[in-house]
Amino acid sequence: MRFYYYLMLIFLIPQNGYSQITFVEKALQLGINHTYIAGQSAGGISFVDFNGDGLDDISLATAKGDLIHFYRNIGSGFVRNAPLIANNSEQKQIFWVDYDNDGDKDLFVCAKGDINRLYQNNGNLQLTDITSSSNLPLHSFDTFNACWADFNRDGWLDLYVCERIGEDQSLNRNYLFFNNADGTFTDVSETSNILVPGKLPFCSSALDFNKDKWPDIYIANDRGWGNIMLQNIGHGIFEDVSEKTNTDFFIDGMSIALGDYNNDAYTDIYVTNIPNGNLLLRNNRDTLNNIVYSDEAATTGTGFYGTAWGANFLDADNDMHADLYVSGSDIGEGEISSAFYKNEANDSFSLITKGFEGDTVISYANAIGDYNNDGYPEIMVMNFNGSKSFFYKNETVGNNYIKLKLQGIKSNRDGVGCSIDIFTDSIHQYYYTHSGVGFLAQNSENYCFGIGKNEIIDSIIVSWPTGHIDILRDISINQQILIIEGSTNNGIINIDEGIEIRESDFPSAIIEFPLEVEVNVSPNPFTNTLNINSTSLIKTITLLDSRGRKINSWTYNRNINHANLKIAEPLTDGHYILVISHNDGLIVTKPLIKAN
Repeated sequence: MRFYYYLMLIFLIPQNGYSQITFVEKALQLGINHTYIAGQSAGGISFVDFNGDGLDDISLATAKGDLIHFYRNIGSGFVRNAPLIANNSEQKQIFWVDYDNDGDKDLFVCAKGDINRLYQNNGNLQLTDITSSSNLPLHSFDTFNACWADFNRDGWLDLYVCERIGEDQSLNRNYLFFNNADGTFTDVSETSNILVPGKLPFCSSALDFNKDKWPDIYIANDRGWGNIMLQNIGHGIFEDVSEKTNTDFFIDGMSIALGDYNNDAYTDIYVTNIPNGNLLLRNNRDTLNNIVYSDEAATTGTGFYGTAWGANFLDADNDMHADLYVSGSDIGEGEISSAFYKNEANDSFSLITKGFEGDTVISYANAIGDYNNDGYPEIMVMNFNGSKSFFYKNETVGNNYIKLKLQGIKSNRDGVGCSIDIFTDSIHQYYYTHSGVGFLAQNSENYCFGIGKNEIIDSIIVSWPTGHIDILRDISINQQILIIEGSTNNGIINIDEGIEIRESDFPSAIIEFPLEVEVNVSPNPFTNTLNINSTSLIKTITLLDSRGRKINSWTYNRNINHANLKIAEPLTDGHYILVISHNDGLIVTKPLIKAN
């Protein structure tokens, strides 16, 4: 059978009957034993797969003098790793991010009263502190928040950092570091117009509020100093449009959640606050695409009216409408310490308390992931002052889903800054991918979308930072799909005019799909042997399972046109993918079906 370069389609998983939203707190039962004892506003959570096995792992910040807790997902629960780095600062936000586009996750740790440190992954989670050699600052920061995005759309993730030095706002300013594609960064804070000095920032996140493909930045500032919307007017140059877009609310801004709660395909913003009330900023674009936001928190029932911190959108019941979870730090009789708001799909939310009865402690950050790959997202909550952190397992059933994992080729490898549009029946879902959202949080990069009772998805459209568009049609439900940039277009990646992609000094960083190479793979279905014939010389072959995990790999000292593969590990029935590198680039085959 002949194969061309194509997306990876993955296995089907059946679902049970419908029931109401059900969460159960199971941190200790699943192996997570964590407390954040002392420090300002606790620390951060990353719910990102850090070892590349397709399962969402959890990383939890700790107080000064302790080391970060890294919990490896084993499918049925979590096992705490030995410390990966010797960082005992008062840690705040934690990022697993492929800043060098080499296919594994590097680590960035924000700190209060210490250096923000970048660790390069040399393979197998062997992390090296490269903060100095990467030209990032070596002075002590008070950083609660940062975010990563490709602000100049050159194919490499850049870094935006907020600095909050105590409560004296006159000393504060923010930073933007462009990625030079050679392991170093350049400080462009002055020339890019992102300093916004004299504020008290708690949270920032990248978004594309006007859908022009250039990542913008929204910043939540504390103590009434005014939130900021920075519009990217091109190539990482920003303009303050806070007043113009009606996003300059003078509140005690803590956290930012991003989502499309009303399914109009534009990003809405939820901002947490003190008991005066949180904000749900609806994106009201007009026919000329002018953007003016309006606060709909009171009318939708999402005001919270407590001291709120972390917040995130998630479709907990897979009904195609984004729900909302909010953490808070008020405890005691009559206080609201957390809230789960179910989206009723009519511009209103209802408060769900079942399953969250024990959430009556001081909480700050929360993050979203799907630890057991059942398509229903979970919530990890960072508690404080001696209370153990929560893990809310989602036991809801009844609706269908689709899960997407993105891999950039000319765009950044993590697929940050992609727009995802999913069309099913009469519902249009929209999501913009980001790295760093909510208070001190990083959500999973395995994106869950509810499909309701639908049994087919009409189309999925992924718009990449390069401007390239991949379109999938008539997709089966209850599966996970890895979408590689260019994979639905025979490997041809269309780049917007005026965009310049930086070439890499890392040999394996950016890969090209070939245009004229033909590969024959037989037999299909297969058991434990495969025969490969290629019109271009083969250098390496890798066999992946349906989640992108490596099963076997073969390297040839002398490049060959023919290969006979013996599969050493017994395989279960399902879909498998071959990745074949050769002198002209990379081939990804259609799924191979193993024989029964």
